[in-house]
Amino acid sequence: MSNTADCHVYLKRLSLTNVRSFGDEQTLDLTTTDGRAARWTLILGDNGVGKTTLLQCLASMCPVLAASPPPKPAGNKQEAPDTINAPPPTFVEPALLRREDAELAALARTGTEVATLSVLLSSGQAFNERTETASEIAFKATIKVADGELVDVTQTKVRIGKAIEPLVVAYGAARHMRYRGSEPFSLHPDTTASLFDPSLELVDAKEILEQLDYGASKGQAGAKILLKHIKEALVRLLPDVKKVSAITLYGPASPGAKGGKVGVQIKTPYGEVPLNELSLGYQTMTAWAIDLAWRLYHQFPEAADPLQMPAIVIIDELDLHLHPRWQRELRESISAAFPNVQFIATAHSPLLAQSYLDTNLAVIREEAGQALIENNPIVNKRWRIDEVVTSALYEVDSAFSPFIGKQLRKRTKLKQKQRLTSAEKNELDKLDKLASEVTPTFDPESERALDVIKRAAAVLDGRQK
Repeated sequence: MSNTADCHVYLKRLSLTNVRSFGDEQTLDLTTTDGRAARWTLILGDNGVGKTTLLQCLASMCPVLAASPPPKPAGNKQEAPDTINAPPPTFVEPALLRREDAELAALARTGTEVATLSVLLSSGQAFNERTETASEIAFKATIKVADGELVDVTQTKVRIGKAIEPLVVAYGAARHMRYRGSEPFSLHPDTTASLFDPSLELVDAKEILEQLDYGASKGQAGAKILLKHIKEALVRLLPDVKKVSAITLYGPASPGAKGGKVGVQIKTPYGEVPLNELSLGYQTMTAWAIDLAWRLYHQFPEAADPLQMPAIVIIDELDLHLHPRWQRELRESISAAFPNVQFIATAHSPLLAQSYLDTNLAVIREEAGQALIENNPIVNKRWRIDEVVTSALYEVDSAFSPFIGKQLRKRTKLKQKQRLTSAEKNELDKLDKLASEVTPTFDPESERALDVIKRAAAVLDGRQK
């Protein structure tokens, strides 16, 4: 693919009907307030509500090159056409047909026979640009099943001036570095496979770094500069790694040699540590970041800095294995390392959600036996973390521990009673003391005012007459 504006292909909208937990048509909005493709979209929701399903549908509906029909034989000749000389593709279609039949059949909602998906993408426009050449690509697909078996799949094709197959990479929630170092690594041909197969491993980050280091020493074109860019990206992404020189490649162990440092070593506050002995959070982040960088390099081999090139990256459970402090810094550091990549991710962490209150958010909820998508939920960018937790984003009933929360609810019920026994009065005194301890600003006047506000809101909402 050439290094032009045509490379900028991003997702804008996904709609689906009768797909697993989703029944009636639901739409996931992937745009900013001005209708442009959002650089970041964070999807929140309870376990099992359908977040991973959305990511799988996004990956399956991204454009791939459609095979061109073979040329017709000249005259009345019936011999097979020479497919080697077939014209280049001029159509793109969803990647849905690249999935296994069983995977496609599993997308259909239980008890239904037809599932539909549609997607809208933008093409030819970078995040920070407004060009008249920007266009849109729209696909629709229908999956028919019977008795749990795939019957048929139909999908649209789109003819465009220059057929584009953007780089779309996905990382499932079970992502991990390779456990077997004896086998040579290779890029899995399906860049989104780990969303569907949790057993798949990421590329060997250590081996990629060593290959690039070796290539740089031999003068291999692009190896030295790519290694430099990857190290710079890791410095942005990894906490406590402050500069490029903290990442050292000592080379493989020499036969018969004893002692000495080998392989990839990372300088930490505790000294140099081999890459494969770092914490799981460090290893996982390093692995998928290098995996993405390596794929960008293969997608754009002529780019001066492949990490600056566009792609769509889908990540299930972005907060996996990450410390809260790291989660807060993640969006800024990833955006700096890969500035033209569109990221669509799921998460459970309210700390991570707090960092995305000013970007594109979606919440998936279960209601009446089906999943509903709430785009752009109402948020306050000034929310404290406890306010995020107890907001409609998470619906946790209290920011306190379960025990404290239970005691405070008991106190509320006692205060609502018209008459109290002596035992209840004693218990209420103890609970009032607890309330004053856990909420230092608590006072009876504030509580009465808050109660009036709550009652007025209830009346206005029609919940209380």
